[in-house]
Parts: sequence; C-alpha cells; structure tokens
Amino acid sequence: MARIPLNMKTWLRNMHYEIMRTKTGKESRRETFAIAKPSYPDIEEYRIRQTSQSFQSKINFFVLSCVSLSLFLSCGAHSPRILDEKYRTIHISVLKNETFQFALEERLTNTMIEVFRRDGRLRVSPKNRADVELTGTITVGEVFPLAYSDLDRAVGFNLVVTLNVDVMDTASGAKLVENKEFTTRGVYLLSTEPTQSQSNEVSLKLADAVMSYLLEGW
Repeated sequence: MARIPLNMKTWLRNMHYEIMRTKTGKESRRETFAIAKPSYPDIEEYRIRQTSQSFQSKINFFVLSCVSLSLFLSCGAHSPRILDEKYRTIHISVLKNETFQFALEERLTNTMIEVFRRDGRLRVSPKNRADVELTGTITVGEVFPLAYSDLDRAVGFNLVVTLNVDVMDTASGAKLVENKEFTTRGVYLLSTEPTQSQSNEVSLKLADAVMSYLLEGW
C-alpha cells in the first residue's frame, strides 16, 4: 500500500463525515472539510523550521556582507607595492620620444627625477650604483581642440600624453615591470595652444602616477 504523505494525513484527519439517514432509509454522505489548525505538532514543527531557516539565511547574508566589506577595505588600504622594499635606489634613463611634441622627453624625464627625489623612498642614483633602472617611451603626445569660437578659433585644448614604462633589476637583469602604460590628459581653456608650463603640469601628473604605481601599487 502506498504511503500517504504527511500533508495528506493532516487533510484526512481533519475531514469529518456525517452520516445522515433519509426518510427512504438510504444513507447520504456529506463531507465537511476543516483546515488544519496550527496547534497540530506537524504544522507547528513546519513553521518553526521555516522561521529558523529564514533567520539563518539573514545571518548568513549579514556575515557575508561584513566579510566582503572587510576584504574591500583591506585591499584598498593595503595595496601591495610593485617594487620590493629591498630596492633602495633607482636610475631614470632619458625617455624615448616617438611623438611630434618637441623636447617632451626632456621635460618628462626631468619631472620624473624630481618627483622621486622629492618623495625619497627610492633614491635617484647613477646607473652603476642603482638597484633598479627605469626606462620608458612616450608613444602619444597630442593636442586636440575642444571647441571653436564664432571666429573659428579654438577656445580650449585637450593634451594627451601616454608613456610605456619598463623597470629592470640591474643586478639580475630581470624585468620587474614590462611595458606598463600610463596615460594622462589635461584640459586648457585658452586662445592658443598649451604653453610649456601647462605641458609640465601634465608631465607632473604622469610622473606621480608612475611613482604611485611602483611604490604604492595603484
């Protein structure tokens, strides 16, 4: 005989039969149904189990959210630096310039040296005494007009500079950073093209980005 499910048992237990005899002596069967009351043990057990599972799900979600937030904050606060702390000195070679921006490599190289000297965590040294050597190539150096006046004159410019950087361990020759790309752009509302001082400002932003990546990981 097939086993009756638990919910069917409850339904049958709460079904009431009333046998009424008619005048003809025949029996008619009237079925009345009663909804299971929460006082039954199986219903109470089901509700308790559902409540417990719902509460446990909320706890799990809360714990998971706390762990995710903790990991996010810890990663943001402690980004690993690219260069190991054993490296104390750096040599910055004159950058190569593949663009049509005249003397851009000189300005950017000098700015890079000044930024590292000012920071002090890596001492700028001659190549024969440096722990690591930084080399790079300027691949993009372009000026784009932003808009034009009624007299067909540019009222603003967007200067874009892209630098690819390599860093090598001078003792072993191992590449610590290879072809890492950095891009900086600056917007200037002028009547003429950006001046040298404004170009130097972009160079400063680019040098800061390189140093932050090597020493702070971002």
